[in-house]
Amino acid sequence: MTLVSDQPAAPPPRSHLSMGGSREARVINTDREPTADELKRIKQRKENEPLEHAKTLSRQSAALKEGSTVSIVYADSPRRFFIRALADDDQYEKIGTTLAEIYAQETPPSPLDSRVAIYEIVSEGAYALQDSNGTWFRVIAKQPPQSGQVLCHFVDVGVCEKFPVAAIRLLPPAVHPVMSSKYFWWPRKPNMA
Repeated sequence: MTLVSDQPAAPPPRSHLSMGGSREARVINTDREPTADELKRIKQRKENEPLEHAKTLSRQSAALKEGSTVSIVYADSPRRFFIRALADDDQYEKIGTTLAEIYAQETPPSPLDSRVAIYEIVSEGAYALQDSNGTWFRVIAKQPPQSGQVLCHFVDVGVCEKFPVAAIRLLPPAVHPVMSSKYFWWPRKPNMA
């Protein structure tokens, strides 16, 4: 079983995942049963972190300012489209790669991994989601699950689609570079006079 933790380790950890930030996530491998304290911490993460992460993901990228070179990453009408500063391109790639590395180590399933049950999904909470191509994204659950599906807003690309609850995971703790990075997307709605 594996667990991503933001707690410092006394002995050096067996494995690190990093995006070049100053803080790394530890991946803990163990064959023992989780302690009551570990189960309590993961329950608290599932209850509290999604809404806190959603606040973080709602911020505009520092690279996105007047005069920035941008690309349109999604448009559903001439009045509603999502842009990204080209300066953020490398960070976007690192986020997907890092999430893939973290979740690839979560086998076999355990009570301490990042999987989220249908009753644990928090409306307007932020999560990680793996699409049908195996790519990981940061999403916000727009409403409670219905019929095993969650309407997800992909914060990095602007798309909203329904996905099965089984595709959803907790994001890493707030101290991890995937979350503490100043890299965020911003919807662009032109002023219409």
